[in-house]
Amino acid sequence: MDADDLVFEAELSASIRVVTILVWAVVMGMGAWLTWQGLTHGPRGMIALGVLIPAVLAVTWAFHPREYRITREGVVIDRPIGSVTIACSQIAGVSPDSSLMRFPTIRIMGSGGFHGVYGRFWRKGVGSFSSYVTNPATTVRIDRRAGVPVAVSPATPDAFIEALRARCTP
Repeated sequence: MDADDLVFEAELSASIRVVTILVWAVVMGMGAWLTWQGLTHGPRGMIALGVLIPAVLAVTWAFHPREYRITREGVVIDRPIGSVTIACSQIAGVSPDSSLMRFPTIRIMGSGGFHGVYGRFWRKGVGSFSSYVTNPATTVRIDRRAGVPVAVSPATPDAFIEALRARCTP
């Protein structure tokens, strides 16, 4: 990260925060119960399930967006595992679009509320798009010259759009 990078928070909305807490609580409880059952009463395979189910959540967590950075090269979506970069040369436009993540958007593959709304989605009029959203109300749509549009949700969408236009002039 360079000193002149502009960093924008990927704040979780209240509803996504509640979904995340509930999913963690239920799955960790289920994992603990399965492990205990496997150790005390049942087949040892329950222990594997008790460990595997929370491990799947950990992998899912690893792909959630943590923050968005605007660099000299473009937009970087920071995630615990593997950041995603959209080069300035690929950006055709940027605009606020809080309706993008509303029904009837269809999830093709990804998370629909656990640590955010991220993955591949489809919406009539837009087609397929990639989402790295943590708060649907602050969604910003980045149209690319080649490839599918990308949805992000910086905590301050207007400042993000202004900074991206200044750096990348889409």
